[in-house]
Amino acid sequence: MNVVKKQRVFLILAIVFSLLSGCDKDPVVKSVGDNIIYMPQAAYANMRYEVPSGLDPATQNYKVVDSENKVHIILGVLRSGSQPPAEFSVQVKPLEDTVAALINNGTFPAATTSVMPSSIYELPATLSVPGNQYGATFYLSVDKEKLKSYAGKKLLLGVGIENASRFSINSELNKVIVIIDVNALELN
Repeated sequence: MNVVKKQRVFLILAIVFSLLSGCDKDPVVKSVGDNIIYMPQAAYANMRYEVPSGLDPATQNYKVVDSENKVHIILGVLRSGSQPPAEFSVQVKPLEDTVAALINNGTFPAATTSVMPSSIYELPATLSVPGNQYGATFYLSVDKEKLKSYAGKKLLLGVGIENASRFSINSELNKVIVIIDVNALELN
């Protein structure tokens, strides 16, 4: 083989090798695990999910529905992995005791934060993900008028997932502390 042909063969082999070695797992699969269910909001710093988070409609993590007198906080679950989409469900539960402990131990200042009372919010008990999807969203729905009465405060609620009907749940990314800055919502 002449030098040009050897260089071409070497270049082709180098490209093929780099493509094959570059076929690594998805970064989410690396960090979460293969075919594992998790809450994407839990990936935020210290599992704190600040509401509001974005300054424009494309990044808002809540929506106000005046006709229902509700503020819907957007949450969700996802399944990582290489298998095709498959139906599964998880139980959703509030973690009020967790938040109360964080306020009591000084992680959150008691003067400006409160545990969200169960009388002002709704959570679904179960979230079902259809067989053609890897995840689904759900809402932490908060009564808008009752929320206004907490002006000047941040309301906290832990939300977790458990008991998956299929697959495993990532025990490090299965809960989040929702922190609602009541004043920042600018409710009418």
